[in-house]
Amino acid sequence: MTYTHTHSHDHDMSHHNHDTLVDGLIDQYQVDYITNHSGFLNDGEIDVYVDPSLHPKVKDFTERLVRRVNEVTETDIILNNNKSESDVLLHEVENYNDRPGFEEALGLQYWENGKSNATWTEEVGEPSYNRKGKARVSRFTKYVISHEFFHSLGLAHPFGLGAHPKFNSDDTVMSYNPGNLGGFKGYPMTHNDLEALA
Repeated sequence: MTYTHTHSHDHDMSHHNHDTLVDGLIDQYQVDYITNHSGFLNDGEIDVYVDPSLHPKVKDFTERLVRRVNEVTETDIILNNNKSESDVLLHEVENYNDRPGFEEALGLQYWENGKSNATWTEEVGEPSYNRKGKARVSRFTKYVISHEFFHSLGLAHPFGLGAHPKFNSDDTVMSYNPGNLGGFKGYPMTHNDLEALA
């Protein structure tokens, strides 16, 4: 399966002279919007809502991801069960047919009603099952959820190019190019991602 994600604020930064990949992961447009958007950081925290209707394994991974990012960065990211009070909404969608130009995407971050929506399709969010019928969250699903969540926190594709030829998912979860989809302590994020978030 090919991961076709498009981001509404992707910029071609490939010609800019950045010293490190970490510099090339920061989406200044998104960071400025988060910083200046009325209400987003009004309490000094980023409140994150995880849709309770997600498959229990996917919901558990997503909540652990939010807690882990909060632990390893200097960002105050708080799980909030109240959707109306939250800044970031993590949830599945059936598809993106209502978003012209993004119909083939498997994940998408977008702003709606003053909230950042980090989303993925139901197909991506469907757990896989082992031979004994036990559900598990695939590495690809973890990758897509992390990728979209990190867009919500101000990260971009490497130097504005999801398929930048010099980077893959071993370098950053923000790359479309597959690596082994391993990552940081069981999560698909890398040290570059965490440094960019700090």
